Amino acid sequence: MNQFSADINTIPSHNFAGLTEKRFWELVDIADWPNSKTIEAKLLYLRSVKKEEGISFRKAICRLFNMVDEFIGDRNPAGGGDDSHSDLCYHIIGLGKESFYKHMNDYRLIKERGKAPYGSEEGYRESFSYCVPHIDEWENADDTIADILAKNKDLKRLNDLKSSAESNGKSLIYADQVISQIAEILIENDGEFIEHIANQVLGNKVKYIEDSFFEIDA
Repeated sequence: MNQFSADINTIPSHNFAGLTEKRFWELVDIADWPNSKTIEAKLLYLRSVKKEEGISFRKAICRLFNMVDEFIGDRNPAGGGDDSHSDLCYHIIGLGKESFYKHMNDYRLIKERGKAPYGSEEGYRESFSYCVPHIDEWENADDTIADILAKNKDLKRLNDLKSSAESNGKSLIYADQVISQIAEILIENDGEFIEHIANQVLGNKVKYIEDSFFEIDA
C-alpha cells in the first residue's frame, strides 16, 4: 500500500466475516445507495436478510470501513471532523464493488469525492452505515422492525402496502419506477405510437412530423 493506491485486486476473505465476496456485494447492492432513504433500506434488510447473514454483513461492513480508514490515514479529504470522515468511508463501500476497488486504488478519486458538494452525485452523504442494522438490531429483528414502524407512520403505511401487494402475488413500485418503465417502452416505439400516447395524457394536441420531431398546439 502506498499513499496514492492501496494496490488491491482482491480483499482478503476474512474481511467478509464468513460471507463470500460475491454475496457481500450483493447485500450492499440491496440498499441502492445513495438513492435510498436510510430507514427504508434498514427495514428492507431486516425483512429480506436472515439474522446470521445480517450479523456477518454488519461485521464485514466494519472491516471494510477499517480498510478505507487505514488507506486514508491522517489525510482529511472530507475536510471536516470524524463524522464527515466516517460518512465518506461508508459511502465508498455503499457505492458497490466496482467503485470500491476504483477508489481504493486511486486516492485522487477519494479526494475528489471528499471535496465535491455534499450530497451531490460526485460527493458523499450521511450515511450508508445507517442503512445496515447493527448486530443487536439483527439479534432482535422483530422488535427492531416494530420499533421502526412505530416511529415512522409513513414507513408503516408503506410496509402495509407492500405486505398487501405481496399477499396478492404482486409487488409495490414507486411512481418514478412506473415512469421509467413507460419511458423505456416509448423509446422503443415509433413516432406514431408516441403521438397516440401523448394525445391521451397531454392537454395540447400532439402530431408526429418526422424523426424526433412533433408539433404541439400552443
